[in-house]
Amino acid sequence: MNTEPVSVLIKGENFLPRATQHIGGEAPVTMDAHFEAFLGDVALEEVTWVDGRTLQARIPAGLTPGWHSLVVAGPLGRRVELPRAYLSSAVPLARLEAQASLAQVDVTVEQRTWLTLMVENTGEAAALSVAPVLSITGEGRVEVISEPGPADIAAGASASFAWELEAAEPGDVRFSLQALGREEMTGAELRAPVVETGPLRIRVPVQLPGALVARFFPLPASVNVGQEFDIELEVTNPGDVAVLGVKPEATGSSGTGEVKLAQGSQPEPASVDIPGKGRAVFRARLVGSREGSCVFHAGARGVEQTSGAPVVASPVNSSTVIVRWSSALTATLSAPSRVKRGNTFGVSLKVTNTGSTVAEGVTPSLPESSTNVAELLSGPSSAPLALAGGASATFTWSYRAAKPGKASFSAEAGGRDGNTGAVVVTGLVSSAEVTIVPEVEQLLPDPLGDGSPFAHVLGYDGRVFVGPNKSGTGGVSVDLDGRGGRSFGFFLRKDTTGNFSQNASAAPYPSIGATGCRINTSECGPDNEDGRGFFFSGWVGSQEWLGLGGAKSGGSLDYVYLGQDTDDLNTMYMRHLDLSVVLGPQTRGFSAALFFQDRLYLGFPDTGGSRPSLLVVKRLPMVDPGYNASSGMDVENLTADEMPGISVGGSPRNTAPMQMIDTMAGFNARLYLANNGGCVRSTMPTPRSYGLFPGDWTSCTPSLPAWNSRTGRTTTKTADLEPTDKAVPQLAVFQGRLYLARNTTSTAGVRGPQLFVCNPDKTGSTGDCDPGDWSLVAPNSTGDKQFTQFNDPDNVSLSLLVATANGLYVGFDNASRGVVLLRASTPAPLNRSDFTGLAGCSAAQFPAGCAGLGGNGLGAGATRIFDGKALGASGSESVYLTAGNGTGPAGLFRLMD
Repeated sequence: MNTEPVSVLIKGENFLPRATQHIGGEAPVTMDAHFEAFLGDVALEEVTWVDGRTLQARIPAGLTPGWHSLVVAGPLGRRVELPRAYLSSAVPLARLEAQASLAQVDVTVEQRTWLTLMVENTGEAAALSVAPVLSITGEGRVEVISEPGPADIAAGASASFAWELEAAEPGDVRFSLQALGREEMTGAELRAPVVETGPLRIRVPVQLPGALVARFFPLPASVNVGQEFDIELEVTNPGDVAVLGVKPEATGSSGTGEVKLAQGSQPEPASVDIPGKGRAVFRARLVGSREGSCVFHAGARGVEQTSGAPVVASPVNSSTVIVRWSSALTATLSAPSRVKRGNTFGVSLKVTNTGSTVAEGVTPSLPESSTNVAELLSGPSSAPLALAGGASATFTWSYRAAKPGKASFSAEAGGRDGNTGAVVVTGLVSSAEVTIVPEVEQLLPDPLGDGSPFAHVLGYDGRVFVGPNKSGTGGVSVDLDGRGGRSFGFFLRKDTTGNFSQNASAAPYPSIGATGCRINTSECGPDNEDGRGFFFSGWVGSQEWLGLGGAKSGGSLDYVYLGQDTDDLNTMYMRHLDLSVVLGPQTRGFSAALFFQDRLYLGFPDTGGSRPSLLVVKRLPMVDPGYNASSGMDVENLTADEMPGISVGGSPRNTAPMQMIDTMAGFNARLYLANNGGCVRSTMPTPRSYGLFPGDWTSCTPSLPAWNSRTGRTTTKTADLEPTDKAVPQLAVFQGRLYLARNTTSTAGVRGPQLFVCNPDKTGSTGDCDPGDWSLVAPNSTGDKQFTQFNDPDNVSLSLLVATANGLYVGFDNASRGVVLLRASTPAPLNRSDFTGLAGCSAAQFPAGCAGLGGNGLGAGATRIFDGKALGASGSESVYLTAGNGTGPAGLFRLMD
């Protein structure tokens, strides 16, 4: 390094001082040992003579880097020069350090190990061609199997040199190691200091006797019945002595499954010799034969080579393998039988793995449609599924019913067997036919088959009942799809106790009576009823009832008839209920019926001084032929003739000459009833007579200008009533609110409908309708703005008000345009824009820009609606209605919700 002074020794020959003899001086002889030394032009400092071969000097700091010649001048005047004598450097030269290590210090003869020399260059110049030198001493002996070659070592780097050694003779062995190389800058030889390691102790090995250890290789987790697989038993000899004639023993299996040797195969090898530290594998080809789990057991036996003693491997168990039936896929494709045009519907492929092996990568094909009446909207996830044995998965596609027609769908699914990888498919399966129906579908143009111009519609025994026919002798029932039509007749018994039935002809009677029937003949009812009354159904507890009543033009209507016949739908056996103890001589017809809170409420038109009539039946006729009701115990007159607004004796007073209970409904465990005079509701679930317990009832008549400025419609008819004859033809509950359809007639004869809604939260009790809770729904924006006509003055009567879980339906009689049906699906419809018509058009654009559902007139020229009900399972109901023109047959129609 030239950054500091460096002390050096200069070696040479004849470094002689000059001796001078003095005569007469103090020192007879003096010695001149003054030497000078130079590196190039730079004089060395403190040059001192040591002996004839050695000078000592100091090189000053800052010597120019590079090679310098050395010049030495002695006292005798001689100068000698040595070229390239000294290299001046700004960095340290290469320098080697070494460390040695043994991989093992204790080995046996013939065992191999490694000796490693780690050489580090701590200088700042490279060490070139560094080669290790090994010296071995000691009593033992090793053979060098491989040795390292030379390597260059960069500044600051290190290199590893390794010898593979094999122990040859026992005893201790020591190792001396050195590294030799060449300095990069000076070319001078480099030496690492000698390092030693050891001793390596070499022993004579102890020979272990032969032994056997067995283990099964892992088995597949499961295989199929009929699938082949290998079972392998590995037997190792951890000893040093060979074991001869090794073969498996104590082989067997346990579990609920079963396997067999594959056809044409044998376990192999039969036996084998296993050297010390060796191994052998015994194999057998098996095939699954019975479903269940299997565990295999085996050991091994042989003879030791030197001693001849038996050697045994203890039995071991394999992993469990499950034998399963191959995966097998089956499928069913389902779709609804009927869908309304414009609605979305699902086509579902249910795929089942009837095997017990998992089916991997199960994916369905895209269903193919037989026609183009439906449009695909979306499908299931495209990610393949793993379907366990016995499991099912359903893939569903969403379609839109684009146009009326019929279509069937076909699809399949496939995957791979989880054990064998074999392809498994369901095969192509097809759905039942899907019929896309219009918004309003005419199920039967003449359901009663006799041209009857009017018919009630109701649900009973899971079917749709239509009737009675124009002769009053029966009707027809169909399933909810309008199929499976069955005609039925009435079987009406005669009351022969107490208040006798008046028809003198022989019982039983086939007719409830019809206008114009001949008295005391089978054309009239059992009590000579001679007009159509009411046809209804409902539930008391878990029992469903069918009810029927007629009309008597001369008054003294005494009977209604009820039955529970479901065994023979061709004949409806009805029991009589004699109500003569509570009905008066001016009771001429039957206008309303409602099963509510396990009681039957009946409303009757009446022209007498106690009008209208409202009864509650507490006991229904459970046995043939019926019974005569007793007042109070079996039936109670609720004295509607005294109720406010709706009756002749109420306050305010109803002055109509013929009064009836138009309709009834249950809402939040309260009974509601209405007619031309207003609305009355109960204040408890099972109200008592108003005359004795007026607190059980209260008025619910809307306190609105829209109501008060119009007069409820009245009629003088007591038989053959239609919705248009009633001031309030229907009440309906939709999304927690009560809706009321009202028909009015002005003193000038102008007829117009109104639709009201009760929001119980507005005033008073939050569960009941009070007079201030009502609002007018969808009033006209032109013409009479107190009417709900959707701006068409020819919508003269609201004849349908029906609610499903998803929609509120209103229907208008219209002699010029035809019947108009509209639907609201918003939770609280209040405006005309909340209703829709044909193909979803906004009813706010009616009549010019929007037609009714199914087209005005229902596509059949109908001008009047006669009855309508929501039937079917909750959430998927349809609206069934009868409609016509009043002269031709009343058709049966369905609106899919």
